[in-house]
Amino acid sequence: MKTLVSTLLMTVLATAFYVTEADAALDEDIVLAMPFDEGKGETTKDLSAHANHGTLMQNAGWAKGKFGNGIIVEPVGYVDAGNDPSLSLFKTDFTLAAWVHMKDTVVHQHGFMGHDEGGGTTNKWIFRYNKGGSQSINFHINRADGAGVNQLEPGVWKTKPNTWYQAAVVRSGNKYTFYTDGKRDGQMESDVAVPKFIDAPVTIGWAEGPIALDGRIDEALIAKRAFTADEIKSHFQGGVKQVLAVQPVGKAATIWGAIKTRTLR
Repeated sequence: MKTLVSTLLMTVLATAFYVTEADAALDEDIVLAMPFDEGKGETTKDLSAHANHGTLMQNAGWAKGKFGNGIIVEPVGYVDAGNDPSLSLFKTDFTLAAWVHMKDTVVHQHGFMGHDEGGGTTNKWIFRYNKGGSQSINFHINRADGAGVNQLEPGVWKTKPNTWYQAAVVRSGNKYTFYTDGKRDGQMESDVAVPKFIDAPVTIGWAEGPIALDGRIDEALIAKRAFTADEIKSHFQGGVKQVLAVQPVGKAATIWGAIKTRTLR
């Protein structure tokens, strides 16, 4: 029996340490992971298990990113990631993260990513930098059914133009935790649910027709669970590929726990 357990452990550890992109994509909770590394063409690959591949729209193009290549979306380009049901954030914890490189030409807001029908009173969520108002990272929810509107802004974010920053927001229950450059930036609460159905694609570098990110964006990530602070730090340190690469280690621990339960009782 000990020999069997040892053999199974070695198999699990081998799985944990020899990670390919195919292995990494097994985390079903990660629904969009775009490193933007292609550097050419009109499409960009989603490395998640859900294959929510993106299309470069309007004048979006390729440029140097934070890690490898990235997308330049000045002044109104964006990436269309489609509207697959896997991207719905209705009644779920979630994590949004991206690396952004903003110019100083936008007067009011830089849109990082969004899922919205356009206009002021339609269904939407938007993740952005509110430059012209409170100068804060911002998560905005709007429900066209009248069930709620909320603007979540944790505090002043002192940015410099033409500088790379990581921005992230994590929802766990009614708590929203905001991060910049891998560090917690503030926390707020809201019980307003993201709309159940949004008749529009998820967009990267654009929101609300348009709140454009005038600059570059890289390493866009959406997950339907609340990331830990360590996972946010992984995204800060190495982008979406580093986040994906560490997932099987956690899975290995889960598998090993199940193995011990079945074989050592």
